[in-house]
Amino acid sequence: MIKNEVIEFAKAIVQPKWQNLPNILAFTTLAQLNGKKLSFSGNSKDSIEARKNIQKLLQPCAPIKWLKQVHGNRILRLPEENNIEEADGAVTNKKYIPCVILTADCLPVIFATADGKAVGAAHAGWRGLVSGVIPNTVRAFNDNPSAIYVWLGPAIGYLSFEVGYEVYDRFIKSDTNNKKAFKSGRQDKYYANLYELAHMQLIKAGVNKNNITSNEYDTFTNPLFHSARRNGAASGRMATIVMIT
Repeated sequence: MIKNEVIEFAKAIVQPKWQNLPNILAFTTLAQLNGKKLSFSGNSKDSIEARKNIQKLLQPCAPIKWLKQVHGNRILRLPEENNIEEADGAVTNKKYIPCVILTADCLPVIFATADGKAVGAAHAGWRGLVSGVIPNTVRAFNDNPSAIYVWLGPAIGYLSFEVGYEVYDRFIKSDTNNKKAFKSGRQDKYYANLYELAHMQLIKAGVNKNNITSNEYDTFTNPLFHSARRNGAASGRMATIVMIT
């Protein structure tokens, strides 16, 4: 992209608060750019164009590995596992290899080591969280967890995310401390705090609590972001990207 396009694109992203880490580019896109829908999912003309444009923006990066996300816990090490498609996270210690995930209410989680030599991104909806996508990502670094910085990107907010008892029960059976992240709702419903669940899992995995930051947006109530729960099948997807430069 030419310089003016880069400047315009910068208006359509949010970034971690730890931008003082060396040689790390990290951001989540918003739902619009210059008043036009910005989405990276599906095979629509606009989505294909958005993917091409972001590839140009990140030059001289390698071709982006667009994961087939399945709400699981598989983490790829890029670029060594390029032939694998189904995964909900990626890590790398190579320059100009983007780790990219797509979300629209699920929690995007960005990881980077303090020395800027390794980065990663994880797609953490409730299914991924309960199945261990976050500790799997931390382990994939093969590094001291206390040296890892984490940003919790835009996701559905606490009081916008009501789930059934079966979801609550799965989290409590995996760790009774997860009760802290739930609040009773209507009848047998519960409000689930994805940010809190992720925060607790990160600390349990050995990440220093002072290295975890979050803006705690609510994608459901904030029109700056895509929300599958708000817009259903019409919802687009934001891209969350982290890369060593």
